[in-house]
Amino acid sequence: MGRKPHGQVLPAIRPWLDLVISDTYDRFGGTNLHDRVISIVRSHATGAQVTIAITESLAAR
Repeated sequence: MGRKPHGQVLPAIRPWLDLVISDTYDRFGGTNLHDRVISIVRSHATGAQVTIAITESLAAR
């Protein structure tokens, strides 16, 4: 996937990240959700970006 300079994630990453979060939550529930997602997206998104995406995803459920 790719990164802009200064570690910013490209906008195309967010829909993919949302899909990973949704699938992971559906399979395993909320237990260790952040750790499970970050292990999948480690080279594409930062921990802070994953935290924000998880928070927004759970708020929308």
